[in-house]
Parts: sequence; C-alpha cells; structure tokens
Amino acid sequence: MRRAATWLVLALFAAAPAARAQYAYLPDAAGSACLDRIPAARLVRVPVVGVPFVVDSAERPLAAAVALALQSAVELSRTRAGLPADSLPPGEPDLTWRQLDHDVLLVVHRDGRLDWRTVDGSLGLLRGDAAARWFVQVIRTARAAGEMLIAWPDGLASDSAFVRIGFQRPSIDERGVTRPVRAEVPVPLFSVGVPPERLVAVTRAPRPRFPTDAQARGFEADLVMQFVVDTAGRADPATARPWWPEGARRPGPQQEVVLAEFVRTVQVALDDARYEPARLGGCVVPALVQQSYFFRRRR
Repeated sequence: MRRAATWLVLALFAAAPAARAQYAYLPDAAGSACLDRIPAARLVRVPVVGVPFVVDSAERPLAAAVALALQSAVELSRTRAGLPADSLPPGEPDLTWRQLDHDVLLVVHRDGRLDWRTVDGSLGLLRGDAAARWFVQVIRTARAAGEMLIAWPDGLASDSAFVRIGFQRPSIDERGVTRPVRAEVPVPLFSVGVPPERLVAVTRAPRPRFPTDAQARGFEADLVMQFVVDTAGRADPATARPWWPEGARRPGPQQEVVLAEFVRTVQVALDDARYEPARLGGCVVPALVQQSYFFRRRR
C-alpha cells in the first residue's frame, strides 16, 4: 500500500519471485492412495538441491556464503557414509519426492553462532518434513566436527540475519519436458524419482475489486496471496492469506486494517474463480498456490 503503508507493499512484492515454490501439492486421503499406486517405471530421477534465500536484497552475499558452508557440510555427510564427496546418492527410501515440503530456517550471527529449525510455510497443511529433518542433522554433525563455518560478508551492517533453505527439484510435465530449477546458489543434495505433473491452470481468473475505502484514501497494494485449489478446481477462500517470507517485517495495527481490506476483496473474488486442478502421475490432487495481485489507481 502507498502512503504510510508503502514499506508493507515493498516487503510483500519483493519477496514473491524468490518464494520457495509457486505450487505445493496436498494429497487428501483418496489422492494419497492414488499416489501410492504410481508405478516406479513412471518416476523420473532428478536432483534435489538446497537453495538459500534471504529476504533483504542487501544480505544476498550472505546466501552465497551459506551455500558454500552447506556444500562443505553435505560433502562431509557423504564421506562419512562411505560415498564420494561429489556424488549424488538416491534419497530413497527415507527421502522421497513427497518429503520435500518443509524448509530449514537458519539464523546466522556475525560472531559465528548459528541457530536452526524446520519451518512449514504452507498454512500447516504439509507434512513431508523428512528432508528438512535430515538437513538439520547434516548441519548439526558438521558443526560438531568444526565445519559449516559461515564467513560474514564485508559490508553487511547487521549482526544477524535469517536465511531460509528450501528444497527444490526439476519437475517433469506430462509430455516429459523437464522444467529446471532456477536458483543462484543451489547446493546439490541427493536425487529422487518424481512423477510427471500438471500444475494448476486458471480457467476463470479471479477479478478482485479495488476496495472502495482504500481507493478513496489513496492506498495501492501489491499482494502475494496463498490459497488451496481443490480437486474440483475451486479455490478455498478460507485458506487465502498473504504470503510472508520468514524474517519479513510485519505490518503495524494501522497497516493491518488497510491490508485486511485488500485480503477480503481477493477472498471474495476467489469464490467465483475456476481452475484446472493439479495432477501428479495422473492423480488429481489439491494444491497450495501462490499468486500475485496488483491494485493500482488510475492516473
């Protein structure tokens, strides 16, 4: 929003392109049973990478430093398992494509301290956290061995920073075309077999109205909204809420009131929207979707 809430809009909009994923799949009971029946012959083996992400663009050099330290930690875990340091072992049976949903949040301190925990940015709907828990153990083991030391970049004024590590993999569409991971500093971790997929597609776009009161007061907004699209291709307005990256500054009470107006108008519009639901290996599944909405006054 503009005026007093300008900082809020910039925080939301700047983070959108670097979000962990635009789609995360949420199999229900029937969908999980269908996914369990996907034959191994339909799975295509792809690499899984860890991708460091920082909210503040001024802290981007820290992401590269973290990636270098993570690479050292992963290589240590491989050699301790009797594998070549530069190998890309299969993650199965414990680490599958259905276990990549959670992230690892690092708090990096200038004095060398490092804190970590697993996080779920999916409205609490995802449960595949095995990769995140494995990665935490890799970090813990490396720190105990004197590895995983992160060099604080020159010119970084703060004494600590959040770095979120997401797990990404290439996707294979139903025609067999690979969509590669796009990341500046990916860290190769392991490989997994993945099924072909079809992303959610918009068939009738939501058309949120500009909130009358916000428009009269001169506010504008760029929002990244997160919501669930079910197997019938309907958006669930009750799950729609702004997407906030870890560590982003939250709005104060006055900004929250104005933000709520824009959120409500998106929720109302989603009730009339229609989508082609997501498919994984031929199974129709619910999906958690992130979409950007831009509210601009006519000049």
